[in-house]
Amino acid sequence: IQKTKLLLNENSYFYFIYIPANTRYLKNKKDQNKYYYSEIKKILNRNDIKLIDLKIFFSNQTNIKKFYPFGGSGHFTEYGYKEISKFITNEIGG
Repeated sequence: IQKTKLLLNENSYFYFIYIPANTRYLKNKKDQNKYYYSEIKKILNRNDIKLIDLKIFFSNQTNIKKFYPFGGSGHFTEYGYKEISKFITNEIGG
């Protein structure tokens, strides 16, 4: 992260997008330490890097399964990518 930040010029923005493991929601495993969430946030804060936290996005959803194929694991569905893209765009301020 530090090396990447050094490569950016002053006219660039560095956003880190945190994508929580789908097991956090689909299998109801909410142990944040297992997923290194707090450690990641500390590193980003220490390096003054903006966080786009999809954990916030997912916490506001009523049906997480609609974002994954067949309601399970894997990449996001077309709908999932579309809705997540809207969230990211809004977080950036676009």
